[in-house]
Amino acid sequence: SFPAAPPAAPPPAAPPPSRVAQEELRIDSSDGQAYPLSSFLEVYGNTIEWDRAKPPGLSARPQTAPAAAAGGGAAGAAEEKAILAALTEASEASEAAKVEAEGDVELRAFMRRLQLSDQASAAIEATGLAKSALRAMAPEDLVELTGCTQEEADAITSKGGGEAAVAAVAAVPMPIGVLTEDDVNSVLGYPIDSFQQRSLAVIVHQELDLLAMAPTGSGKTAVALIAILQAFRRGKKAVYTSPIKALSNQKYSEFKNWFAGRGIVAGVSLLTGDIKIRSPPGTVNELIICTSEILRNKLTQSKRAPPPPNADGSADTAGLLDLDLDSIGCVVSDEIHYINDVERGTVWEETLMHLPNTVQMVALSATLRDPESFVAWIAKARGRAGRIVRRIDRHVPLHLGALERRQQSFEEYFCTHGDKAGVFDMAKFDALMRPLTHPEEVAVPVSAASVAARAERGAEKDALRAQAVGGKGG
Repeated sequence: SFPAAPPAAPPPAAPPPSRVAQEELRIDSSDGQAYPLSSFLEVYGNTIEWDRAKPPGLSARPQTAPAAAAGGGAAGAAEEKAILAALTEASEASEAAKVEAEGDVELRAFMRRLQLSDQASAAIEATGLAKSALRAMAPEDLVELTGCTQEEADAITSKGGGEAAVAAVAAVPMPIGVLTEDDVNSVLGYPIDSFQQRSLAVIVHQELDLLAMAPTGSGKTAVALIAILQAFRRGKKAVYTSPIKALSNQKYSEFKNWFAGRGIVAGVSLLTGDIKIRSPPGTVNELIICTSEILRNKLTQSKRAPPPPNADGSADTAGLLDLDLDSIGCVVSDEIHYINDVERGTVWEETLMHLPNTVQMVALSATLRDPESFVAWIAKARGRAGRIVRRIDRHVPLHLGALERRQQSFEEYFCTHGDKAGVFDMAKFDALMRPLTHPEEVAVPVSAASVAARAERGAEKDALRAQAVGGKGG
């Protein structure tokens, strides 16, 4: 708190806002304590946002000496104004220092790709212009503004510069670290549910594999996105496999639009038997979407064995020959229950056995039988521990029944939602199935003419047959 003033002296005037020493300022709290401004800034670094939100329990009024407080409200108001000014000044200085330290990462990557000189790069960055604004300028204006050479200005504004700009966007890595629930919520635009929270808790541990089981439409794609984003956070690629080409094409469109709509800087590649769409060269955050057979073929055709795991357990696939397999952090295998398919199941088995044990596997399914045995087999085959995260409830309603044609009604014997959710009506099921399993014989009236015609046709067939075998009849 401020030192007490002598009783006879008038209250000291508040110093100008720009000269208020931060160590002298205190912030009142609802717990009766006064905290230093420096501690306040560590917790609420952006004071502008704090000023808007006004967190409960904190006020901007300083702890003043009793004599100063008794001197009237003018001194307190002046001190409050001084503190707010100091908070704003410190916040703006902190934000400016942060921006200056980080700079325009995308612009720097763009200039590195064009191999501009250090002098030209520094001059361009000093202008504060983004790469899109620089590319829109005439080369002559660039030379005059930054002092770069004509060749460098031409490179920035040329078609090759545009390609470098696209590649520079893909070359900007995501922040390294552990993905948090808030990170996922901000990307999805809504809070994740308990199933996705439990999946996230497993995925953030690189040494663990995951089997996520949930009914259709219950959030498995969000789990896949969590695994992909965590791979990007580790500075690695991610691979998403599906059993059919149509699903691969659909996921390519979904993830590409998803990343673009949410401002995620990442490249998406599509590899199927018919289509090959590649991300720009040098892409750091790359998602490769392919069929399960494509990944199996790439793994089995790689001659060299992968290196041993790193000391920190991080993924390392540098020993694989295929460049698509280089630096993979995670493989998301959708519809993993295809491993039980009689004809194609070996594809998933070979993929799991050839995948380096430093790469995290995230398997998704709605109908896999005996998941405990499956996870135990993966742990034995890959030498990695695995976890199961399940979801029982179903978002998309399921109704089972039959159409009664005579009454033109749908007779339901099982449903997943409503008052009778989960109750199987066996009596109704048997009544609906009985006409199919035990059809009743229905007597059809026959006329005398039809009986005579049938007998006549039988006699003609007998005569023709006798004539064919010897003509003796009988």
